[in-house]
Amino acid sequence: MFTRRATTRLARQLLDETFQRTQLPCNSTMASLISHGHFEEALQCFIDMPKPCARAHVQALNACSSLSNPWLGRQVHARLVHGLAPMNPFVLNALLGMYAKCGGIKAARQIFDEMPQRNVVSWNAMIAAYLKNSLPRESLNVFLEMKKYRVQPDAITLSSALTAYLRLGFVMEASDLFDGMTENERDGVSWTAMISGYVQNGVYGQALKLFVKMLGSSVRPDSFTLSSVVSACAGLACVEIGKAIHAQAMAIGFQSDLLVSSALLNMYAKCGEVGDSWVLFELMRVRNVVSWNAMITGFAQNGRDMDAIVLYEKMLQSHIKPDDITFVGVLSACGHERLLDEGLRLDFMNKRITFESGGQTLREWLPSVDPIFEVVAN
Repeated sequence: MFTRRATTRLARQLLDETFQRTQLPCNSTMASLISHGHFEEALQCFIDMPKPCARAHVQALNACSSLSNPWLGRQVHARLVHGLAPMNPFVLNALLGMYAKCGGIKAARQIFDEMPQRNVVSWNAMIAAYLKNSLPRESLNVFLEMKKYRVQPDAITLSSALTAYLRLGFVMEASDLFDGMTENERDGVSWTAMISGYVQNGVYGQALKLFVKMLGSSVRPDSFTLSSVVSACAGLACVEIGKAIHAQAMAIGFQSDLLVSSALLNMYAKCGEVGDSWVLFELMRVRNVVSWNAMITGFAQNGRDMDAIVLYEKMLQSHIKPDDITFVGVLSACGHERLLDEGLRLDFMNKRITFESGGQTLREWLPSVDPIFEVVAN
C-alpha cells in the first residue's frame, strides 16, 4: 500500500534503510519502479535482493525487455539456470518474451521448444515474437501448430494471426478468420488489425465497410483505427467520406491526435484539397516528421512547388530531421521548378544532407525520382 501512495524514489530509500529485506517489500518496490519507468533502479533492487523469488526474476526480465538490453537479460537467465529460482511456466514465458523483445528470436524459440508445458500465454508469446521480428510466415506456422495441438486460442492469439495473414497478403484467409470470431473475441486490436490490413493490401472499400460495422459494435475505434480508415479514403481519393471520418474523429476526441491529424493532412492533400491540409497543418500543436512530409509532399503533388521548398526550410529550422520521404517530396518540387538547372539544388543537397537509398549514392538515385535529374548523374 505504501508504494502506491508515495513516490517510487522514497519507497526505494526506505527499503534501503531496512536492515532485513524480505521478498514482499522488494517485489512491491520493483513493481512500482517498473510501472513508473525506472527500469535501471528496479534491476538494482533485484541485484540487491539476497534471495530473489520467481516473481522477482519475472519483474527483472520485464525490466530488461523494456530497456531492450539482452545482455542484462542473459544475466538474469544465468541466475535461473543456476537454480536461484524455479523455472515454472510464468518464468519461462517472461524469459521467452524478453528474448523476443530484445531480438533474440533463436533463443526465444529454443526456450519455447524446451518448455515441458505450454499454455496459451506461451503460444501467444512465440507467435508475437516472430511478428515483432518481421517473420509473419513463421508466426503463422506457430499458430497452425497451436491448432494442431488443439490449444484453444484467445483474442490475443487471433489478433496476432490476423496480423500475420495480412502481412503475408493472405487477405481472404484473414477475412475468414475474422468472420469466424465471436463478438467477445473481436476486441479493438482485432478490428484495427483487419481494417489496417485491408488498407495495407489496397482493399480500401472493404476497410471502409468494416469500419462501418465496427461503429455498430460495442468496440470504440482508437487513433490507429481512424488513421487507417482515413488512409483508405486517401487511397480512394474520396474526400467526402474523409470529411465524415474527420467529423467522427472530432466527435470522439481524436482531432488533436498526431497520428490521426497526419493521416487527415495526407488524405486532404491526395484528394487535391491542399488548402484544407494547410489549415490542418497550421492548427497542429505538435508535428513530427510524418506531418511535415505529408505537407511537403502534398504541396509538391498539387503544383505548389515553391511552398514545398519553403516549408522544407522551415522544417530544418524547427530541428526536425528529414528522412528519405522528405527528400522525395523536395526533389520532386525542385524538378518541377527546374532549380537544378541553376545548380542550386546540388549545393542545397551537399550542404544539408548525406543520403543513400538502397545502397545507391544520391547521384545514382536522383534519376529514378524524376527524369529531370538525369542531367545530374551525367
